[in-house]
Amino acid sequence: MRHVLRDSFVFAATLAATLVPALVHAEPIRLGTGSKGGDFHVLGNALAADFEARGGSVQLAVESTKGSCENIKRLLEGSLDIALVQYDVAAEAYRASQMEPPKAGELEQFGGWMCKISPQLARQAELRLVAAVSDSAVHLLVRRPVRIDTIEQIGAEPIYIGKDGSGSFETARVILGAGGRSTEQLNLFSGSADEALQAMGRGQLLAMLRTTGRGHADVGGVLDSGLAALNPLPEDVLNRLIDGYPYYRVCPIEPRHYPGRLEYSLPTVCVSAVLLSAVPRAQAEDARLRATGDAIVGTMLDSLERVARDPANHALGLELLYRDFAEKEPIPLHPMAARR
Repeated sequence: MRHVLRDSFVFAATLAATLVPALVHAEPIRLGTGSKGGDFHVLGNALAADFEARGGSVQLAVESTKGSCENIKRLLEGSLDIALVQYDVAAEAYRASQMEPPKAGELEQFGGWMCKISPQLARQAELRLVAAVSDSAVHLLVRRPVRIDTIEQIGAEPIYIGKDGSGSFETARVILGAGGRSTEQLNLFSGSADEALQAMGRGQLLAMLRTTGRGHADVGGVLDSGLAALNPLPEDVLNRLIDGYPYYRVCPIEPRHYPGRLEYSLPTVCVSAVLLSAVPRAQAEDARLRATGDAIVGTMLDSLERVARDPANHALGLELLYRDFAEKEPIPLHPMAARR
């Protein structure tokens, strides 16, 4: 799924701590983005081109991935240096890392963290937030003339919530759970987003839960077609989400986001995509490595500014955001990002 990006310096700070091990060995900095052709992969390629144009010794290696779940796991494992991750997924991993290790003879409690992250894996690295880079809203599209007022109304008809492993899928899973339904109880459509839209046009799909930028062209096209309408998220679901997952914030989808297609403001939740760095715990106290990483992050921030100013990248909507993008932001801000 494509996102509307909004943060520039993001990329820079993200490199900070995590870049260090790669830099010491003069290896390229490994950046996890998303699917090829998506906005975040385009951003990664633009940054890599800027690095190369400047002729420095540090190179950026852009790696396409399946989304937030793969990115957070590879950050924690150390096979990525920086990555783009949906903030709810990232914050859940950070919370898992704060759990006390089991005592001798005790078994590790797996827990119910997003993307099936175990506390053991989460404790392998120290996550730091570079910046939020995009702001997406949950869109509940329902086949007309049906209206969904409660999650319990969703029965045996197929619904689409994204690809397993994506941040959108994880967010939808949490929303459904807040409404009293697990994904195991539902008939999930397994095709792509485009195939889901076609199925809705044939009357074979009841609803779609999509986490995407407000004003997204695909959503506008569905509304124009008359196949589906946007429904608000139920108030009880919103309250449970903020209580249990304060990495979201309540936000509206407003008529101005879809001019002529929406008459009233609809309450939903928004979640940001962020750039993260990760330092292996074994290296977290190495002052030399941290100093090297900080210097690289500053260089990355400069590169981001150049990429953001380039008219060729205006469609990405780059705009840096360090704070105030969620009800609570548990992941510490990287020191270089804080100085900026």
